[in-house]
Amino acid sequence: MSLWPIRLSTGLLLLLSSLANETTLADEPVAPPPTIALEQWVAQLADPRFSQREAAVQALSNAGPAAKGALLAGLNAADPEVRWRSALLWKAAQAVDFEQRVAAWLPGLDPTLDVDFPSWPRFSQRFGTSTAARRLYVEMQRAEPVLLAQFRGDLDAVRGPFGALQESLQRQLVRVRERPSIKLGSVATLWFLACETDLRLTPEESETLRQLAEVARVQDELQVDSPLKQLWLAWRRLRPDERPAQDRLMEFVRDGLLDQASIVAREILRDKAATAENRQYALLVLANSPDAADAADAAESTDSTDEALMSRFLDDASPLGVYLSRGVVIKSELRDVALAAIIRRSGADPRQFGFQYVKPGATFLYSPATLGFSDSPQREAAFAQWAQRHTP
Repeated sequence: MSLWPIRLSTGLLLLLSSLANETTLADEPVAPPPTIALEQWVAQLADPRFSQREAAVQALSNAGPAAKGALLAGLNAADPEVRWRSALLWKAAQAVDFEQRVAAWLPGLDPTLDVDFPSWPRFSQRFGTSTAARRLYVEMQRAEPVLLAQFRGDLDAVRGPFGALQESLQRQLVRVRERPSIKLGSVATLWFLACETDLRLTPEESETLRQLAEVARVQDELQVDSPLKQLWLAWRRLRPDERPAQDRLMEFVRDGLLDQASIVAREILRDKAATAENRQYALLVLANSPDAADAADAAESTDSTDEALMSRFLDDASPLGVYLSRGVVIKSELRDVALAAIIRRSGADPRQFGFQYVKPGATFLYSPATLGFSDSPQREAAFAQWAQRHTP
């Protein structure tokens, strides 16, 4: 059998391919194939013949952004081969004109451009349309374009990709060296989808969502009033957190999120089963907090103000800690912490009311153990001085 026909056939194919490339000039617009042809190419991605699948890939790749609609449908196809190849091709097609569209879309002057950004209507309804919100969404789009394209309210379609993204980020969290490579856009996308309360989360997924807040670059964003912080708070508010209130309180204090810490502090002080140890930290949180601004949070309390809530514990003599200062034993009780917190909340310094041993705390404003007295007369004098100030 002669190999010549095979060699000739191969040569002809190369020649035809070369001619095809040469006749397509860079400055001449190429008419995209009709929609039905693109849909047929997407279906051909599942062809059992490798050559046919590759031909479909090439045709869809050549179509560029014109193939995005057909590929978007392919993301939800029944065949896993179609879904996988559609995802790769859609991502490539999306990247072709993405940056140009971003430049035109960021100012928000043309609402018709919103259609080019899947899930933006859902995102903007919750987090606004400011330039900062748009920039965060752009980062999400850059990091997870396929996942955002799939999510149009159909939670069944996004369940699998959400889990895959969570597992990917969890692996990076475990390997500390990979943490700097975690993309803010990926974190934001995971938190954004977690705001959908109908999307059931496993305990492992919820833990990953919380751990992502500990990444250094994420922490930087959470320290300012950024859209990422708003997104993080949104999923925390919408998702019930079954961890003990004290754990949640410490996490919010650590992250500098006083508003959220105050909500948990009020929850602890209203809880009749809360321990004196937990209540002391709740009191110190409210020492620096404004009154409840959240209507739902305020409605849960029968107290008109936080000070009224804190005042409940001015008679609670539950023992807390012991502090040794220059040979003097200082004993702290819950009522002492309550008084010091109320004094601080009023804008005064507890030292002016007999708390002469008070020291700053590592996590809280004061170290609770130092908010005590060496004997009963000292304690009684401090309470009397505060009562006299508040006597009408």
